[in-house]
Amino acid sequence: MRTLITEYKRMFFEKKIVWLVAITVIYVTICSLFWNLRFKLDYGNTEIYYAQSAFKLWTDTINESFMAALMQIIPSMVCVLSFMDDRKNGIDNQICIRNHSNIYYIAKYITVITGGMLYNFSSVILIYVPLYFLLSTGNYGWNYLDRDSAMVGKFFTGNTAAEFVLVIAVCYAFVGGVCAAMSYVFSIWIENRVLVCIMPYIIFKILINILGQKTTLANIIIGEVDSSMEFKPFIYSVYYFLWWILLLSILLIISYTININNKK
Repeated sequence: MRTLITEYKRMFFEKKIVWLVAITVIYVTICSLFWNLRFKLDYGNTEIYYAQSAFKLWTDTINESFMAALMQIIPSMVCVLSFMDDRKNGIDNQICIRNHSNIYYIAKYITVITGGMLYNFSSVILIYVPLYFLLSTGNYGWNYLDRDSAMVGKFFTGNTAAEFVLVIAVCYAFVGGVCAAMSYVFSIWIENRVLVCIMPYIIFKILINILGQKTTLANIIIGEVDSSMEFKPFIYSVYYFLWWILLLSILLIISYTININNKK
């Protein structure tokens, strides 16, 4: 428990997650700004005024392909890279010797998953804030669920934008935890930082091309977030998280036994 608390302290004291979330929110806000200015650029000097709720802007942003890429690549940067630094500098061995156990690797694994989930959860929620205060137009309230302009699927039973954003944030948190855990396992075998971070994105792209999204099992394995909640119930995201964490935990034990424990 002490080792786990120490790893959590390292994660928050390094403030890497704070900077990553801040950069993501700023980047996505700028992308949304240019996306919404495209009409004015297309029509030259013609002034176009139309009301857009923050919820509509948020759903448009979440549905962009670059958003899915960010949610699968960035979570690994929160803690996996520090684990790679620990191994490179021999800090992992020092911690294990001091504690007379190898609990460090389990604590780091839990921290990696938590960090990835926190990054995705915070990013998805905080993106809504600048979209509301800076880019939304009209007299819509911040909690207005814009069913007229945005797609709100049959699997969402709430009545407010905050509820919808929260559910999608939790779904993306599961994605962040899985991708971070996957990168952690890869980092035991691969020393290339870039490759370690992008491997989850590549693997899920391959799975989409191979499995498609025709069956329930394929939907659970692929784990793409249904940002409109039209095609997948929330429980699919829970199954996705549990399935991958179980599989990756088994692969972690195998990887640790072969590539870390046997080399000590």
